[in-house]
Amino acid sequence: MKKLMCLFLGSVMVLMLGGHAQAELVVVGKVGYEVNGKPGRQPGEYFNLIWEKGADLIWLDFTQSQRTGYPKQTLWARTLETGASQEMLDQLFEEGKLGQEPVEGPLPALDEIQWNEGYTVNWTDNSWRLPTTDDQTAGYNITGSEMGHLFYEVLGNSAYTEGGGDINTGLFQHLHADDLNDWYWSGTEQSSASANAWRFNMFAGLQGATKKRRIESSRNLAIAVRSAEVSPVPVPETGLLLALGLGGMAVFGRRKERE
Repeated sequence: MKKLMCLFLGSVMVLMLGGHAQAELVVVGKVGYEVNGKPGRQPGEYFNLIWEKGADLIWLDFTQSQRTGYPKQTLWARTLETGASQEMLDQLFEEGKLGQEPVEGPLPALDEIQWNEGYTVNWTDNSWRLPTTDDQTAGYNITGSEMGHLFYEVLGNSAYTEGGGDINTGLFQHLHADDLNDWYWSGTEQSSASANAWRFNMFAGLQGATKKRRIESSRNLAIAVRSAEVSPVPVPETGLLLALGLGGMAVFGRRKERE
């Protein structure tokens, strides 16, 4: 009987701990988004919101694949929540803030977010944005940037020069990580040359800086991220398991007293 009780309690603890155990990346919701003029409300047209626990970030698993420069991709990210009218885009172009070519709009806004049960999310910044970097260094194995940290530390990839190439994208379904020509813009300017901005190659694990308006020689992509505080809500089943475990211990204790 004692061995059976120990086995029961051990199983309860394993289930409880398993319920709390979470990976570094967790899908906490999804959102529809209009792509190429088609509303993102049909099956397969929703995009996951992925929580990177250690960094308190939520990634939108969508790649803005329009080949364009830093100003336009930055605008795309920061208007995801509100959208941008054609009038607004034309005004920004006239002010010289969108490069040499106007942007065809309007830019759509995200649909209402559908959060997964079991999580509460509080944004800690004002809008979506491009990932940033604190490390103003060009090269491989740069983990002081949000994309570099994701690539190396979270997803466990290796630099292209160290046998990389078979890239683990984890829970991301729309991350472009199979071409040396695909670069993701960072939202950080190069401190030594304000006309440049940093970017990251998700195939090679390489960080570099280039002209903000550079669009012809490679595919300059964008992915949006946002800082947030995410609080997992206790799952009801966990409380039930705990009650069963405590109840079992009480019964076992009473039987021991009778003996």
